This record gives sequence, structure tokens and C-alpha cells, in this order.
Amino acid sequence: REEWGGSFELWETDPRYSFLQYSKKVLPLLNRIAIFSVTDVSIHGHLDSVNHPHGEARKSLSFYYYTPTIDDEPLITPLLHESIYM
Repeated sequence: REEWGGSFELWETDPRYSFLQYSKKVLPLLNRIAIFSVTDVSIHGHLDSVNHPHGEARKSLSFYYYTPTIDDEPLITPLLHESIYM
């Protein structure tokens, strides 16, 4: 529910982070999925506090897909984008 907070938000910026502009809010509804490319400027998260009633839980899953090369743009530097596999 929107009044419980915790909506997923997307923000826009540029490689110099010279501005930060709100783009989209995605409500955490059952069976909803948000898919996007994670780059240096894909600012995302939730700024609103999660305020669920006692006994109600917010469930969230995050998945990441890694590739051997970095093909997404924009990247400030590929040197800072390494994965450690264990």
C-alpha cells in the first residue's frame, strides 16, 4: 500500500552528477517487477520510510545479471565495476 511507504524510486542524473531529478515511483504491489540496467547514473532506491503496521512485512527480491563485459552506458570508469565471485 502506498501509505505504508517504501515505494521504489528512479532518479535521473548525468555522468557529472550535476543534477538529480525525480523520474518515477513504483508502488510495491504483489506480482510487480521492475527491471532496469544498473549504471553509474541509475540512481534508485526508496527515500520514504517504510511504515508497515505491526505484523505486516515488506518482502523484496533483488536479482543481478553479470556479464563478462561492460556494455551498458554511461560508465564513468570500468575500473570501478568489478565483481568478486565466491
